[in-house]
Amino acid sequence: MAAAEPKKRRKFDIYFKEKVLEYAAEHSGERAAKHFSIDPKRIRYWKKQKMDLAAANKRRARLPGGGRKKVSTELDTKLSDWIHSMRDNRNRVSRQIIRNKAVEIYPTVSDGGEQFLASRGWLQKFLNRNGFELRRCTVAQKDPDLTGTVKLWSDAGIKSEP
Repeated sequence: MAAAEPKKRRKFDIYFKEKVLEYAAEHSGERAAKHFSIDPKRIRYWKKQKMDLAAANKRRARLPGGGRKKVSTELDTKLSDWIHSMRDNRNRVSRQIIRNKAVEIYPTVSDGGEQFLASRGWLQKFLNRNGFELRRCTVAQKDPDLTGTVKLWSDAGIKSEP
């Protein structure tokens, strides 16, 4: 006997949810469930959300506030400020540098509950949330301070120009 395939999750936009709720108000929740082929619990849940659904954008499927919460809002603000200050000083800010700085800042802003890894996915979402774009060459960097190196070359008798 073959294993049963898992039931596929369905996505309903807010317009459809309101249409189902109108039908349920005229008839009953059970009848609306049969008519639209939906679980009755789903209709009861939507009835509790009726006011929020009426105020929401009809093209969306999920109400605002859904989804996973940020690791730390304080981490987001501190890291964002740090990136702005580095860019204002025309210093290089790469993805790896941002991830390392996030791991460095996290213990100061967290309660020490969970481990924070600053994954590539977290970094991409952080950059999108805060309106950052990382391109190959974003800002002209400062030239490195080579005075010590030139002095070492001159002491060693190496000429800097051919």
